[in-house]
Amino acid sequence: MPLSLDPLAGGGKSGTDSIPYFDASKAAGGDSDRYGFLGLLDHRSIYGKDWFPEPLLADEADVDNEVAISYNHFEGHDAQSDEGHVEIEKSFGLLTLEIAGGYSSERALDEKTQEGFTNIELGARYPVAQYVSPNGFVDTTLVLALEIAPPTHTRVSKDTEIVPKIFSLTRLGEHLSVRMGLGNSIRVGIEDRGLSSLEYDLVVGYELEHDVLPIPYATSTVPILELNGENFLNQEIAGHNELTGTIGFRVNFESVSGIQPKLGLGYIVPIDHGARQEFKWGMVASLIFEY
Repeated sequence: MPLSLDPLAGGGKSGTDSIPYFDASKAAGGDSDRYGFLGLLDHRSIYGKDWFPEPLLADEADVDNEVAISYNHFEGHDAQSDEGHVEIEKSFGLLTLEIAGGYSSERALDEKTQEGFTNIELGARYPVAQYVSPNGFVDTTLVLALEIAPPTHTRVSKDTEIVPKIFSLTRLGEHLSVRMGLGNSIRVGIEDRGLSSLEYDLVVGYELEHDVLPIPYATSTVPILELNGENFLNQEIAGHNELTGTIGFRVNFESVSGIQPKLGLGYIVPIDHGARQEFKWGMVASLIFEY
């Protein structure tokens, strides 16, 4: 969401003039606005201008320069799990590269604790097509991404995971964002060799600017609703699906020396039978430093 106090980043006007970064003089969307491969990108798009909210659980898909720290806790049936996660992202133009890793602990009654470093995640993403409506109300970007996560060979990390992904990021009007993601996770290794699953998610956010919700030192607050799911495609668990819902918010604070903190909190609930078999409830907390 807009994180700058620059008047071009939003404000209380009506019509296309109030939409951040949208130039009403170019509303027709002529050829001069198109660029990139086959002219599939549009200079008028909000993508890459730090407008879309950071998801709580789902993967990020916008252009980013940040360090993100997150913590997840799940309460299951006679079991608990915790995971800490650190991610660094750096952009080069519209190309964003990332590296991430974490530490996970799973505890169950009468069983030995399973804990250790999780896979090291290496990722890249790039926008491939954009559409901006003549009045700027609809602004959609398609993004292709690839994640390769080699194992750390601990109790909780034994296989490499390869995940090609596609995202769509859509702005509707001045405040509503809808982000969808779809990926195919393939495991390569000694534990779940060849296991394939479809990962899907939906993230909906609505920006409340400071004059609407005046939290001290905050530029905006974004209530967020997420749906995150995984459907296994083969082996003995083919057809098994796990769908969870997360409701929470992210507060974007004012920048300090060029670094902007973003605090996110969310409550996680299982939605379908597969997810209810895994846990009863969970929570997520994340702190992002945008630079």
